[in-house]
Amino acid sequence: MSKMIPVEINDESVTKNKAVMKTFNCLKEMTWGDAIVLHSVLLKQSSLNEKCEIDFVVICDEGVMCVEVRGGVLEHKNDQWLYGDRVVKSEGPYNFMQKSMKLLQQYLEEHFSTDDPICNCHLACCLITPDCVIKAESGYTEVIPEITYNAEMESSDLPKVFERSFRYWQEERHFGGNGKLAKQDKERLATFLKG
Repeated sequence: MSKMIPVEINDESVTKNKAVMKTFNCLKEMTWGDAIVLHSVLLKQSSLNEKCEIDFVVICDEGVMCVEVRGGVLEHKNDQWLYGDRVVKSEGPYNFMQKSMKLLQQYLEEHFSTDDPICNCHLACCLITPDCVIKAESGYTEVIPEITYNAEMESSDLPKVFERSFRYWQEERHFGGNGKLAKQDKERLATFLKG
């Protein structure tokens, strides 16, 4: 099973978010990649004066995976993202998670040397929508099935989505480093990100 940081979530505002709790429990039971899973990682990028919160960072043998979780029904219609029937945004979850992943990469490059395995490992991101299958107009290209875990999948499918996501970012998008992470580097990175 994954090593979770924190071990349990006690924050009431988070425990009410069913999608995050489903994802937390699914990640906790996962037996893939000797993973260390960090919940709610806040990054402050000083050189760019930006900050973001990543729902989950999975540090595993393969590298580092940023996980964005969106609950409820997601739909793209008329150049807008609808979250349920009330929230409308122009920036979609895929753009948001890619920005988070790139910000994490820059954050690590600011704090580790260029020859450190942490700066040279595979980086990837994926979207988890445990309550729905995303709806989008025909021909809309922002939805990327290879890096999406949705309501039609079982918890046992999550490692497959992670593996596809790592392949997608490395082979199709040529993003991130080429190395994997040894146990001591995973522990070092987890300590650095969460203290």
